[in-house]
Amino acid sequence: MSRNEAPFIGPSELRASYELCEAETRRYLAPMWRAIELLPAAIRHHMYAVHGFALRTDRIADEQRAQADRERRIARWRSDSLAELRSGSSEHPLRRAFVDTVRQRDLDHAVIEEFLDSIQADCASPPVLETFADQRRYARGVAGTIAELWSPLLEPTAPEAVSLTGVLGETCQLVDLFEDMPHDLAAGRCYLPRADLRRLGWSPVTSCGMNGGRN
Repeated sequence: MSRNEAPFIGPSELRASYELCEAETRRYLAPMWRAIELLPAAIRHHMYAVHGFALRTDRIADEQRAQADRERRIARWRSDSLAELRSGSSEHPLRRAFVDTVRQRDLDHAVIEEFLDSIQADCASPPVLETFADQRRYARGVAGTIAELWSPLLEPTAPEAVSLTGVLGETCQLVDLFEDMPHDLAAGRCYLPRADLRRLGWSPVTSCGMNGGRN
């Protein structure tokens, strides 16, 4: 029996942590929850752990609090998460499952750190994306990294699968940017390449239809 077919057996606290990650995914990213439900049972809880952790990280960085408070909380979350990954154990109700998944499936700590650094940087100051390449680097950091963590879980046979799952994550992030654009622009965040805006005669302000700009 392969490890992707074996049933999940673990202590009650660990099971509860995986269930919390599933609830986080189902509440805040229902399409992903539905997709994960189609996977073999032994993979599902690991995928929920990855996405539950990613969603909680994003919510901490983006929740409605004072800027300084958000920055302190995401810095603490990053520091505690990396320390737990190094030790291989966690007492946090949600991170416990993520740390267990990283340890069991040998997920790349450097990719996780890249994700945490990208979220922390975005929390501190909205990025100024001059070119499409800059936009891709941003999308890679906040989403492509998480998609890249799928590969050790799904165990694809194609050698290019790791890079392609990362690109899929970037693409999903770009779709999300367009969906959230009115809210982001109203909050002073523009994730569109500035060079393209200038070429169209737009600016980060006028691109949302303010001050007489085109939609």
